[in-house]
Amino acid sequence: MSGETHAPRTGGGDGQTPITAADVAAQVGGRLVGDPTVLVRGVAPLDRAGPHDLSILSHRRYGGWFAESRAGVVLVALELADQPGRPATRIVVERPMDALIGLLGHFQRTEPRAAGVHPTAVIAPTVRMGAGVTVDAHAVVGDGVVLGDRCWIGAGATVGAGSSLGADVRLHPRAVVYPFTELGDRVVLHAGAQVGREGFGFVPRPTGVVRIPHVGRCVLEHDVEVGANSCVDRGSVDDTVIGAG
Repeated sequence: MSGETHAPRTGGGDGQTPITAADVAAQVGGRLVGDPTVLVRGVAPLDRAGPHDLSILSHRRYGGWFAESRAGVVLVALELADQPGRPATRIVVERPMDALIGLLGHFQRTEPRAAGVHPTAVIAPTVRMGAGVTVDAHAVVGDGVVLGDRCWIGAGATVGAGSSLGADVRLHPRAVVYPFTELGDRVVLHAGAQVGREGFGFVPRPTGVVRIPHVGRCVLEHDVEVGANSCVDRGSVDDTVIGAG
C-alpha cells in the first residue's frame, strides 16, 4: 500500500474477528480521537473505504480523499491530526504506514490447507516424509526425496528425485524442483518457479555448439523466497547458492 489510492481492499468476508478502534489504537500505540467502539473488519484506501474499514492518511496531498472518505477508522499522521475530513474516528500516530503494516496480519486471508496426501498425488515409495506434510492434487514427488516437517507441496508441483526440502517449505502450484536440489527451512517457491534446472551454457566447437554438462547443484538456504515464474539454475561446475534470507 504505497499510497492511499493504490492499494486494493483487503480483509472482510473470510471470517476473521473484527477489532474495535480502541483495539487498533492500543496495538499501534496511537492516540484515539472519536468513537472507540467502531468495528474494523478490513483495510481499504481512503477513496474506497467503507464504515467498517481501516485506512490511512499519511500525506496532505490525500486531503481531498480524506474529506469525502467513508472510512470507519483512519490512521492519521501526527502533523495531520486536525486535517478536515469526514472520518470522525482517527488514530493519530507518528508513522501511519508503519502502524498499518503491523496490523495487516490480522486481516490477511488464510489459504485453506488440507491435511495429508491427496489421492491424485504421485509419491515415490522411497520418499522420506516429515510430520504434518501436505501434498495437494496431482503433485509429483520423486525417488529419494526428503520432505521436512510441515512442508506444503501445492497442486501440480514437482519435486525431482534426490532433492531435499527443509521444514516449512512451501511450493505453490506448478512450482518445479529439479532433481538433487536442496532447499532449506521456510523456503517459498511461488507458482511456476523452477529451481535446479540446467543452466544456459554452451561451448563452440569446430563441429558445432556443444552444451556444457551442469554437474553443480542448486542450493537455496533458509528463508529464501522465489517469485512466480522465476528460474534459478544449477551450476555447471560449482553449486548455485542463494544464501539464507
